[in-house]
Amino acid sequence: RAKRSVSFGSVRTRHFERILSDNVPSSGPPIGIGWAHHSTEEITELDDHEQQRRKDSPSLVPLTSAERANILKSWAFTRGEIDESQHEVSRVQSQRHQSNASLIRYRRFKRRAVEIGSSIQAAAKRLNPLCKSSVAPAATTFEVDVEKYKSTS
Repeated sequence: RAKRSVSFGSVRTRHFERILSDNVPSSGPPIGIGWAHHSTEEITELDDHEQQRRKDSPSLVPLTSAERANILKSWAFTRGEIDESQHEVSRVQSQRHQSNASLIRYRRFKRRAVEIGSSIQAAAKRLNPLCKSSVAPAATTFEVDVEKYKSTS
């Protein structure tokens, strides 16, 4: 049986434009790449590429808000564009926080409803030992009117 192997030769690198993007970073204005790219490509051997990559980025530490803003300024984005982008990021982060908080409240409510249902079933069995439940407690489901719950929380 022949031994199988895989080898890689060269790496083609294409440089894309950098833009003020719509992704939501942990802090500061969002930086991304656009669709446009330079017409030239760099072709390097894989080993040389890996060696250079290690030199260029020794660690992947997230950029601070100030670093992001300075990079965008160096790319000729105006302070107004950067501020507008940061405002949008803050708005999206706030919406995500509200959604997560609502989900947490809903899960607590649902868990409590299941606990109460189990307690009611247990109490009913204690009060009427001759009563046979056709539904196992683990299979009990509760329909929750989420819209009604949201308006009361």
